[in-house]
Amino acid sequence: MNGISVIAKRTFKDMATFRRTFLYIAVVLLVPFIFAGAAEENRLVDTESLPLGTQGTILAGYLSVILFIWVAGVPLIMFTISSCAGFISGEENGGTLLLLVSKPIERHEIVLGRYIGFVAYMMLVQTGALIAVPYMWFLTMELEYDVLRLLLGMVPMLLVYSLFVVLVWGAVSIALSAITKRTAFIIMGLGFFAMVTFLGFVQVRAFTMASGLYEEYSLHYVDAGYHFGNMFVSLVEGGAGIRIPPEIQMYLGTFTGAYDVTKPFMDPDQGLMFSTLPRNDLVSPARSFASSGLLAISLLGLGILLFRYKEVH
Repeated sequence: MNGISVIAKRTFKDMATFRRTFLYIAVVLLVPFIFAGAAEENRLVDTESLPLGTQGTILAGYLSVILFIWVAGVPLIMFTISSCAGFISGEENGGTLLLLVSKPIERHEIVLGRYIGFVAYMMLVQTGALIAVPYMWFLTMELEYDVLRLLLGMVPMLLVYSLFVVLVWGAVSIALSAITKRTAFIIMGLGFFAMVTFLGFVQVRAFTMASGLYEEYSLHYVDAGYHFGNMFVSLVEGGAGIRIPPEIQMYLGTFTGAYDVTKPFMDPDQGLMFSTLPRNDLVSPARSFASSGLLAISLLGLGILLFRYKEVH
């Protein structure tokens, strides 16, 4: 345990540089900042005449999409991959791995320490990013305090979602880092896999859901995008108590399959969109959380096992 603590503290210190942290926060806040400017210019949310509750619902819906795709999406995943991919291969390429394993620290302590140190750093930075977005909208869009409190109420649940994103993508990156010292190959390969998971599988999911093949062949069990979407929606709606507008549900359903977008979503009598879209409850949220957690543990265990028997020269 002492060895894990030493490595974790060293990893946290190595990660927590001003330049790295500032760059990550700046990238994460870029899209929400652009949206705030566009919302003001195009009056996407009428902050003068709409009731506060309606303003909060609309902004929470927009924020949900931005958080899933960006704030807790692309930058978080790629930063996790690029950092964890070099935890072993980077030491090997730098010629310091032999020195590290020659110290009185078990190899599994090195992997666990690296993993824990990074997760601790990432959660601290992500907490700041998640809090900064509502405050940035509050200042740039001149929102009321009640709307700010509603948006800030989403932060704890979104932090839980971010944690699972970091745990899964960090574990698979470390496992691959123990196999090959080609760090760039790991980053590009996992980056491509992440793109396929969240974007490339959209058309496959849409076709197979519409034809019934998705459920018939139990594709939801291996659809990572669906599981991440299932966790995200359950945390936002169930955990934070946010009612996501149907227009936003349609986008999330298209990207993740968490909502059923294969059926009509317009009321034929009134010509209006239904107040909510049906959930695709193919897998319970608890099962998605359990599967993701088990996957992270299994991949981390694989990385420990591979590193244990890795020849270090």
